[in-house]
Amino acid sequence: MSSSVHWNAIDGAITTNDATPTTILAIPASDPNVSIRVDLTVIARNPTTSDGKTWNQLLLVDKTGGQTPTMPVAAQNVTAPMGTLGSASWALATSFEGSNIFIQVQGQLGSSINWFASASPVAVMGD
Repeated sequence: MSSSVHWNAIDGAITTNDATPTTILAIPASDPNVSIRVDLTVIARNPTTSDGKTWNQLLLVDKTGGQTPTMPVAAQNVTAPMGTLGSASWALATSFEGSNIFIQVQGQLGSSINWFASASPVAVMGD
């Protein structure tokens, strides 16, 4: 039987001040052969305007032969991202480097946006 694991939740918080994608979470994918399901929740708020936005996504990430992890299908929104009018430009993205899955957020130029993210990964290894 292959190995499987439910990792502890990985949480992160950050404040952005521009529209540059910024890493809020790094999820390790250190096993050379693994499939990972990530339940991801992100919420953001502009404390000046009271605008807010939230995402709830599922990610399927695969890593084979020690290569960089990839997502064989796009992240799936459990519900459509919900937000107030002032949050229309805020964004959420996933990127990969080495043995890490990076969750990135993007606010807006000239505004401080407070972010919180929580990821709950489960994995099956290809022993």
